[in-house]
Formats: sequence, C-alpha cells, structure tokens
Amino acid sequence: MNILGYTLGTILFALLIAIIFCANPGVKAAPDLGIDVCVSLLTGFGLLLLLECRDYRRDIREYGQLAGVYRREDIYGVIPKADSETKYISMKEAYNENPVPPEVTFRYLGGRQYSVEADYLEGKVNATVFLNETNPEEGVGTYQYDLPERKMDIGRYLLKVDQNNPGRLILFHENLIPSGLAQGYEVLVKIK
Repeated sequence: MNILGYTLGTILFALLIAIIFCANPGVKAAPDLGIDVCVSLLTGFGLLLLLECRDYRRDIREYGQLAGVYRREDIYGVIPKADSETKYISMKEAYNENPVPPEVTFRYLGGRQYSVEADYLEGKVNATVFLNETNPEEGVGTYQYDLPERKMDIGRYLLKVDQNNPGRLILFHENLIPSGLAQGYEVLVKIK
C-alpha cells in the first residue's frame, strides 16, 4: 500500500511541476527545468520503489517462512500437582473425543508479525505473534478467545521452531486473564 501511495504522489507532483514550468511563458528555460525536475522526481521514485521491493522480499524470505496451515499433532496441559518427572500431560484424547478442528493457520502480515487462528476445547482463538528479530525461529505474542458471551480470556504464546524439523512448531501457552492457571504447549506440523 505504501508503494502505491508513493507512486501516485510522485507522479502527481511531477505532473504539477511540469504544468507549472511548461505552461508559464514568462519563465525562460522553463521547458528544460520542468523536464529536469520531472526526470529527477521519477528517478527518485524508481530508486524508492526498488528499495521497497528489495526490503519486502527480504522481509518475506527472513521472517515469512512460517506462513501456512498446521495440524495439531499433540497438545499438553499442566498437571496441577505434578509429582512425576514432568508437569505436562497429553490432552490429545480429550481433543479426539470433541469435534475441535486440528488446523492452526499462520498468516504473515509483514514486519515479523503473524496472525494466528486456532480452535481449542474452550473455543476459537485469535492471536498475534512477533518473531524475534535476531532469531526468526522464536517468537512471542498474545491470544484472546473469540467468545463474546464469555468474560475476557487472554493469554501469552511463546513460539519455537523445531531445529531438527523446520516444518514443526512448538507453541507454549500461558493464560493471563481470568484465572492465570492454564499452561501447556502444543506440537504443530505444517501441512500447507
């Protein structure tokens, strides 16, 4: 959208300058000056357009690789009073018994930002995740349940790309409001 605005603004400004200088018979050497101004503006715009395109492609290449649809391979919750070697327990059986879509969608919005949509037992979640600028295999964000009839339910996501399998994501979640008690993680595998 910025590139389109720059384009239209530059072209209109160049035309305005050309009309002012070329249509004014009292200005000597006006045609040459008008053409020089137009050429300078259009050259500047061309350079700006090339830089914007380069930066856009770099942004997609460095941070846009996670965009796509993932399937929830497993999901784990925290055991309230864990006395074993781990505090996590698989919730896969509960998700298999209930009709919860296992797809999680990551849409790249640019600027290291993703929009995430997922379904859980409690309902649909909309989230925003930002990738780390120095390590694009990690990210943080917030989620909120999309349930108008329910009180506000907000939490935090921590995203980690599996270094052994880049098509796999580990998404940690921690509820902040209302209870602050729910914690866990899920394993996501890219399917599209």
